[in-house]
Amino acid sequence: MSNPSSGFQPRPFRLASPFTGIDATGEACRQNNWTFATTNAFETSEMCCRYLTQVLGRAVTPTDIMACGPENFEDSEIAFYGAPCQHVSAQGLRGGVEDEARFAPCMKSLEMCKVLDSRGKLLAVVLENSRRIRDN
Repeated sequence: MSNPSSGFQPRPFRLASPFTGIDATGEACRQNNWTFATTNAFETSEMCCRYLTQVLGRAVTPTDIMACGPENFEDSEIAFYGAPCQHVSAQGLRGGVEDEARFAPCMKSLEMCKVLDSRGKLLAVVLENSRRIRDN
């Protein structure tokens, strides 16, 4: 059953979430009772991986998206990711897109989306807009 406040019930889908963290996108889907499966859960934090293993019901091990090739990308219909904001945040010294070490994972996620799209499965990409990202 869908969340009555949203009035929207998508068909079952696979959700690519490359910067998974504590699975905020998955939690939003669960709260709306949407049928989905999280794919491409690339997370380097061991603590987050332990939590994701419990929430997703499958083993999630620390994986750096920068070390993954196209063969590691699972097919997905929707890709959602919050671009790492360090490259535009005050804490990240606002290095912008020139700060390649911090911006590269965002570009790697876009590469993942291109691979998924070339397979003909990807229907939508949602990029969370970090504050100041449009200024870069």
